[in-house]
Amino acid sequence: MNTYGRVMTAFLCNGSSRRSREHAILCRAGRPVKIAPPGELTRREFEIARLIDTGMTNREIAKHLHVSHKTVEVHLSRILAKLGVPTRSAVESALARADNGG
Repeated sequence: MNTYGRVMTAFLCNGSSRRSREHAILCRAGRPVKIAPPGELTRREFEIARLIDTGMTNREIAKHLHVSHKTVEVHLSRILAKLGVPTRSAVESALARADNGG
């Protein structure tokens, strides 16, 4: 694991008070937490992340995509875990950084 991976694993497992459930489970198991760039989101996850970026709620996204709001919640939890962020607004920030090449 590179330095970035070690630092992020330490942060997510020890220093973050707002971890996702997946991060907490991986940390308890002693496994490193993978932080994925937006390019590693699935097509559907990326689509949902973009809709989050527009300010839509989970229910609005579900209606727009013709799926249940629970399905959107599952996708959102995976997006949060892959991006290593704790909130919807942090998803927006991660997408903005990716769009700006950072």
